[in-house]
Amino acid sequence: MNDRVKELATLLRSGAKMLSEACPICGTPLFEKSGKIWCPTCKREVIRVPGHSMMQLGEIETLLELKKLMFDKIRSLMNDLLASTDLGTVTHITEAIRLQLDTLQKVLDLNRQIMGEKCKTS
Repeated sequence: MNDRVKELATLLRSGAKMLSEACPICGTPLFEKSGKIWCPTCKREVIRVPGHSMMQLGEIETLLELKKLMFDKIRSLMNDLLASTDLGTVTHITEAIRLQLDTLQKVLDLNRQIMGEKCKTS
């Protein structure tokens, strides 16, 4: 019996339940114990997101970092817009802001689903 199989058997003997879902990263069967879903291969907790596949906590951290980055980029573009007087540049910056806002909205929507929070964008 290889080490991976032994580890999975140990999890089952410890009371963990093997789930029908697989890890979104490595494909190993997921286990649930004490209300937490765990990938024994990646050694990371995995969460269920309604309407989406399972996500590892690292993916959620990445999503939160992306949200912050989007706000920073929009703020930077706003500063560029304030400093510009050329109509072509203003048009270009305005379009860039619109694209950033569209992307930010998608990130906020996904964040709301994951975190279950009621985010306000004001």
